[in-house]
Amino acid sequence: MTDTFAVHLGSGVYLDASGKIVFRAPDNAQVYQAPGGFRLDTQKIQDTFKVLSDILPATDDEKKKWIVWAEKLVEKKQCNLPHWKFL
Repeated sequence: MTDTFAVHLGSGVYLDASGKIVFRAPDNAQVYQAPGGFRLDTQKIQDTFKVLSDILPATDDEKKKWIVWAEKLVEKKQCNLPHWKFL
């Protein structure tokens, strides 16, 4: 998929068309500047990921439980999880 646009957040950080944070402008993308006065608060981002790290699986057994759970959801067609294999 070719990105069609990206938003430059500052300091070489971009938000690409799919919502991913990347550290260089995507190829063939129209790059927009963030609105004036926009400031990326990296401390808040760090705090958020610190909190999230407590709920993410850390061991192989925990990861396997999440994989099994995702497979069951997909089998029952309760959820369309095309990217569940990232675990």
